[in-house]
Amino acid sequence: MTARRPGFRAFMSGSGGRLVAMVVAIHLATRALTLLAFAAFGRHEHRAFARVVTMWDGNFYANIAARGYPKRLPTSHGIIRPNGAAFFPLFPWSTRPFTALGLPFWSAALVVVTVCSTVAAALIALLVRRYAGDRVGLLTAVCWSAYPLAGVLSAAYSEAMLTMLGAAALLALAHRRWLLAGVIGALAGFTRPTGGIVAVACLVAAIIAIRRDRDWRSLIAVVLSPLGVLAAWAVIGHRARRWDAWFATEKGGWNAHFDGGIDTVRSLIHELSGSATQAFAPLQAVFLILAVIVTVVAIWQRPPASVNAYLIAGFVLAVGTSNVHASIPRFLLPVFPMLVPVARLLDRCPAVVRWTLLSLAAMASAALGGWYFAAGTFAP
Repeated sequence: MTARRPGFRAFMSGSGGRLVAMVVAIHLATRALTLLAFAAFGRHEHRAFARVVTMWDGNFYANIAARGYPKRLPTSHGIIRPNGAAFFPLFPWSTRPFTALGLPFWSAALVVVTVCSTVAAALIALLVRRYAGDRVGLLTAVCWSAYPLAGVLSAAYSEAMLTMLGAAALLALAHRRWLLAGVIGALAGFTRPTGGIVAVACLVAAIIAIRRDRDWRSLIAVVLSPLGVLAAWAVIGHRARRWDAWFATEKGGWNAHFDGGIDTVRSLIHELSGSATQAFAPLQAVFLILAVIVTVVAIWQRPPASVNAYLIAGFVLAVGTSNVHASIPRFLLPVFPMLVPVARLLDRCPAVVRWTLLSLAAMASAALGGWYFAAGTFAP
């Protein structure tokens, strides 16, 4: 007879439960710190808290939640202007049950992102502990909560939801729950276009399962996981009365397309040469170089194949898209496996050093979030 796996209740009463409790407590502390920074910066800039939470992309999500997608793509001199057709449905639609109860959009969005980011932090810890141990799992989740652009985890942005779904799908793949992984993957794709990286992870996991064990059921995840992206394109296209509404808006409204990283390299050279005028250009250049290093190290450390596929696909999409250089740090937020080498390094530090560094990182992240959403002149 094979030994039974411990049930969920037994698991939560053991080390897994303690790990989740610690992660949740720390993550909620970082969110409280960020919201205090939002309020402080907003007060200094004479900007209402509700406006701070819904700045930048939040305005588009608020319009989608209230009025749906545009019936016709707006143009100016024949060129498509930025509009809501560039944003996928699941996040703004998830706020509607709360707004139906009378909550304003900003508070509904805050509820959704807080729940999603908290669950995401717990799932990150539970996933990483499977191949790196409890302490590295905890530290990876804390690094994610204190990530430089973690301010978006307390604003009307969809990164929290995508990270939650990505971590959940990877855990389902680790347990060979193919149907569950496929459904979660579809939801990830319905949240953001980059949610398609979950489909890549499902494909790699299925190839391995079939080669090793002839587990043909794994194809369920492969078939289901891309459907969310396809459904989002269909919903947006149907509303705008043109099948390519999302693609046209990306190209015309944001001049964004996948070019393999050519534009990113050009922007990086421009920043390193000192020619860039944007305030954070040098910091963005340093961040990108560090991101490349830790990603290479994370791949070299050989996590499970599905995690590696998710990591590589997420990194390639983030750095390979043109005209989004300033947003690459935010786009990398859901690619949390890149933080595992940082967590391993912190694990080797004395506890006082480790938690001092993480506390400083959390405060810097909160301050940066407050600046971006209350005082900044460009979106994160």
